[in-house]
Amino acid sequence: MLSEENRKIVVALELEKSKKFFAEVQELVKLHFWDTAINRLYYSMFHSASALLIYSGLEVKTHKGVSLMLGEHFVKNNILTTEEAKFYARLQNLRERGDYNCSYNATEDDVVKMIVPTGKFIERMEQIINNF
Repeated sequence: MLSEENRKIVVALELEKSKKFFAEVQELVKLHFWDTAINRLYYSMFHSASALLIYSGLEVKTHKGVSLMLGEHFVKNNILTTEEAKFYARLQNLRERGDYNCSYNATEDDVVKMIVPTGKFIERMEQIINNF
């Protein structure tokens, strides 16, 4: 169990990593590295969601666990919408396909349509943390 001080530090580090990965996407788009851009978009969401879970005192050890905890603790309590949780799961699925499926290649369209919603998701995680 983290002390209050350490919890705040870890939450800040998770949010910092989230923003760093999100910023990397712009450069990856310029290079047409679509699979890697999807990866960074997902991980930017993963780290912001992890920040929220850590802030809330929830411990998660897997990527699937983050998705499940978002649903169980935040969608069921009407803090997050079903659409926000579905978007997280959808991007997680795309990331897994891009990382592990040799016959799948992300496209520019896959990436471009995910950028704005990912940014909104990250902002939403910060908003929830700041309003708790």
